[in-house]
Amino acid sequence: MAEEAALRLRLQAKEVALRSLTKKYLAFSNAIEKSSVEECEAMHEALILEIKTYEFSISKGSLLVDTNVQQVAEYDAMQQDVEAMMNTTRDDIERLTKVLEQERTIRQQKEQYSALARRIHTYPTRSETQSEIERLEAEIATLKGESDTVASALELRSKRFAGFMHALHDMQLLLESEQAAPMAL
Repeated sequence: MAEEAALRLRLQAKEVALRSLTKKYLAFSNAIEKSSVEECEAMHEALILEIKTYEFSISKGSLLVDTNVQQVAEYDAMQQDVEAMMNTTRDDIERLTKVLEQERTIRQQKEQYSALARRIHTYPTRSETQSEIERLEAEIATLKGESDTVASALELRSKRFAGFMHALHDMQLLLESEQAAPMAL
């Protein structure tokens, strides 16, 4: 609506210049028949000036139209460039989003690795663990040897104690039989 009103206003302005030019021409043609040569020459100069002014406004309008066409073409080219850059940027964003996700995954894996490494470092090294195992196996072997020695000694003492108890029992029987025998005499 605003563009249409502006165009009408411009056309009306052009009509005023065209009407003025037409009036000057008609006045000049009437003056040729009725006026003196000096008045005709003055009117002719005014008509020429009016024609040049009108030609100037027409050429100015033509240049304005050419400039507008050129600006529209440049705008279209610039808009295509902007759209191409937007597409490129969109592609870059998608690519960088994928890279970011990969980097996040890598970072998460590194953090997990670091946490596992901290936990692993709390344990002794393999060589320390191996030497501890060897020391414990030697201690177990020593304890087994001591256990076997103690078991042998215990078995021997048990046998001796059983022999002692058997001998004691025999002694008690012998004493009882001796005590019972003198009374019988």
